[in-house]
Amino acid sequence: MLEDRYAEEQSKTLFQLRSDVPLEDQIMKSTYFEDDDILQIRVSDKPIAREESQSWHTNISYAEDGSIVEIVLLDAKKEGLLPVEHRKAA
Repeated sequence: MLEDRYAEEQSKTLFQLRSDVPLEDQIMKSTYFEDDDILQIRVSDKPIAREESQSWHTNISYAEDGSIVEIVLLDAKKEGLLPVEHRKAA
């Protein structure tokens, strides 16, 4: 089927793109600051070169190469972006 072939091609493309990125840049880390109701999602350890406000509640930080480094969501709980399932490591 055409849809299956399209999905397969998309998967290959995503895998190829990801294989070019070092493993340490593929690890996502999130931190919730309860006192300030801020959710920080860090998707890369690259230095932040610039930041852009997408809206009152969303700020995105970029590396020099244009890749996303961090997403910050203000009023995360108030806006319904939480609760996030919390798990403790074994």
